[in-house]
Amino acid sequence: MSNNSQTLVCNAVMDIATVADLKTQLQEIASRSGAVVLDGSQVERIDTAALQLLASFHREMTRVGSPPEWQSPSNVLRQSARLLNLDRHIGLDEATG
Repeated sequence: MSNNSQTLVCNAVMDIATVADLKTQLQEIASRSGAVVLDGSQVERIDTAALQLLASFHREMTRVGSPPEWQSPSNVLRQSARLLNLDRHIGLDEATG
């Protein structure tokens, strides 16, 4: 991780009710330069809408050469992504910790 990195701490609840705010945060991060770190340690609940948004963000950031990295993804986050077969689409198959 470089000093130029940006960290987004994911909320405990990531669902359809909060996905618009998450999209705004991700767009803001995408507009800046530097590495992106997603801290998933606090995620207690996440639904399909939030996972789809994260997959779209991961795909776009990878396309521009700056794939986001996960920091301490929670078990709930990992299990939910795996259940929907989205773990590799959001980079969790490569995440440790």
